[in-house]
Amino acid sequence: MGNDLLMARVDLTPILDGHHASDQWYGAIAGSGSFHLKIDFKPSRNESLVIDHFELLKVIGKGSFGKVMQVRKKDTQRIYALKTIRKAHIAQRPGEITHILAERTVLALVNNPFIVPLKFSFQNPDKLYLVMSFVNGGELFYHLQREGKFDQDRSRFYAAELLCALEHLHGFNVVYRYIILLSSICCVQYADPALIFFLRDLKPENILLDYTGHIALCDFGLCKLNMSETEKTNSQ
Repeated sequence: MGNDLLMARVDLTPILDGHHASDQWYGAIAGSGSFHLKIDFKPSRNESLVIDHFELLKVIGKGSFGKVMQVRKKDTQRIYALKTIRKAHIAQRPGEITHILAERTVLALVNNPFIVPLKFSFQNPDKLYLVMSFVNGGELFYHLQREGKFDQDRSRFYAAELLCALEHLHGFNVVYRYIILLSSICCVQYADPALIFFLRDLKPENILLDYTGHIALCDFGLCKLNMSETEKTNSQ
C-alpha cells in the first residue's frame, strides 16, 4: 500500500470518429523510454442493457433481497459486481423500496476513489439490477477476523481513507447508519468518546479492499438522504 512508483507517463488523444484502432510506440512524458500500445476505439451502442449482455461468473454474496454476482460484460470483457434485487421481495416491504432508491441515488451521485461506483442500472419485470465496479480484495471484516487486530498505522490508514469517503458523502447531505468504535479495528484502546463514529451502516462488512489495499465503501441501502446540518436521524 502506498509503495507505487511513477516511472513515466504517456498522454493519448483518442480519435473518436467511428471505429478506430492504432498500434504504435509512444514516447514517455515525465520519464524516459517509450511504450508500445495497441488501442481500439469502438462507438458505444445506445441500447438498453439487459441481463443477457453479461456473462454470469459466480455468486459472491446472497441476501434476502437477492444476490451479488461477479459478471463479465460481453462487449468489453470488463468484470463487474452485479447486484440483483427481486421486485416481489421489496413490494412486500414498503421500507425496502426507500432503501433501494437511496442506494441507487447515492451511487449515481458520488465520484470518489474510496466509494464503490455505480456503472449501470437496469431492470426487467421481475428484478432490478445495479452494476458496480468489482472490488476484489475482500471485506475488511475478513481481514480483521484473520488478523485479530490491526496495528495503529494500518488503522490510521483505513480511518483516513474512510473519512475522505464520508466527507464526500456529507457533501451530498448523505448520512450512513449505525455506530462503530475505532478501537474495534485497532490494537490501541481509545477512551475518548469523541472517537466514536456516529454513522448509519458503517461496519467492516461494508468496507471492501481493492487489490492495492485501499478501501472502498459499499452498501448504501440504509443511508439517510438530504440531511441538513441541524436535522437528526431516528437511529438509536
